[in-house]
Amino acid sequence: FRITMIQAVSYFILLSISFFKRKSYILYFVCIVFLWLIASFTTGNADEQIYQSRYDEYQLWEDNTEYLYMALIKTCNALGLTYQAFKCVSAFIVLTLISCTILRFAACPILTLLLYAVYPFPIDVAQMRNCLATSVFIFGMGFLLDDVQNGDNQGRFLTKNDILYCLCIFIATMVHTAAFFWIIILVAKKLNTKWAAIFTFVFCLLFSAIMTPRFISGLSGLFGSNDRINAYTTAAYDLTRDLHLPLALLRVAIFFITSLAVLLITNLSSMKMTGVQKKEYIFYFKITILTLCILPITINYTPEIYRMQTGLSLIFYMIILNIISGETINSTNDAILRFIIPLLLLVFGVVNAFLLYIFGDNLETVFIPIFENNTFFNSIV
Repeated sequence: FRITMIQAVSYFILLSISFFKRKSYILYFVCIVFLWLIASFTTGNADEQIYQSRYDEYQLWEDNTEYLYMALIKTCNALGLTYQAFKCVSAFIVLTLISCTILRFAACPILTLLLYAVYPFPIDVAQMRNCLATSVFIFGMGFLLDDVQNGDNQGRFLTKNDILYCLCIFIATMVHTAAFFWIIILVAKKLNTKWAAIFTFVFCLLFSAIMTPRFISGLSGLFGSNDRINAYTTAAYDLTRDLHLPLALLRVAIFFITSLAVLLITNLSSMKMTGVQKKEYIFYFKITILTLCILPITINYTPEIYRMQTGLSLIFYMIILNIISGETINSTNDAILRFIIPLLLLVFGVVNAFLLYIFGDNLETVFIPIFENNTFFNSIV
């Protein structure tokens, strides 16, 4: 109970300060250290035994682990690092990569990070490999945001930043195969809203038709996860998918609806967007539509593709907070909106966290261990 109180009080103190102090490198560093301690020293969560086995007995996981993630495991083993030290290294890489994007593009970096701490950080603590792949994706999003902000497409189908983004997605896919899905974010940069919606509809139809076990096996084999991905195409897994499908579809729908609601409320508010803010807003609006492309994968393959939605949350927080971050407040209504919209983002995080942690049966295996099974906080209490 005391550990829970220490973490909860620390979080709410940081959250309260962030409402009034938008930028402080010292406070941001404190937040990063806070999250690093949680990610590095939380034990006993859902995937702990699997990750420890993957690290300590990596020879047994050669055909079930993507090439780059296995290379990281082998390197840390060669350096003589324990599994605990490996977790520290992994968490450091993740927080460094997402900080590169936050500190460069976020008008409210501390608040962005603390909203991420509510959702989806707890699930990231348990899903280390997916978390590492997501951090590479978030780093890569910086290249797309650079073009979006500057309106820089250079009259070419692919810009330099597009190519760098694709490289990041390739690297992320070598950590977790499902990260390949994020290549679809390029569509949001290339098409207008109407055509993004048409693309989503056509993608859902076509992908449902071509997604066969042979197609999935061939794709996964390129990245070193053939045996693990093939397990999702078995008859035994069909029963598991059918069992979890209703909740998975509800989770996809709620994420889409709550994202859209925050976007529309922000747009209908009296806050005036600058040219850059409007570009970011439209860009993420199209991304929200494109996230529905996970529907055929959820229905025909695996409900776990929801991770592609959750991975976008940090970018969502950052863009919405950027919109309300103007230097001047012209009315009382503007001041109220600056307080209300971050609260809406917090509600967005709490609602989706509820579906993921509590309603999704992850409370005991994902959420509670953060507060009860942290060896660092245990040692100081």
